Amino acid sequence: MLLLTPAGELVETQTDIPSTALPPLGRMAMSQQFPKRQLDQITKVVKASGETTYVVQVCKGKNKNGKNRHCQTSVFDANGRPVAK
Repeated sequence: MLLLTPAGELVETQTDIPSTALPPLGRMAMSQQFPKRQLDQITKVVKASGETTYVVQVCKGKNKNGKNRHCQTSVFDANGRPVAK
């Protein structure tokens, strides 16, 4: 997905990626921060400046419809450092 200004200038791109595409330090940070949770959705965000962050939704358990529940979202850089949302 592309995020553009009203003038049509690129702000950022957002791409859903598999957990295998996370940088190694990012995977390690997620496993340390959320050891018993499942990575549910991962989005790679690249700003027009070139800065790359990863938005990861982690969930624990399933509801009776098979949907994830008890979810949290974490944002971090390629080195696994937390980034303010």
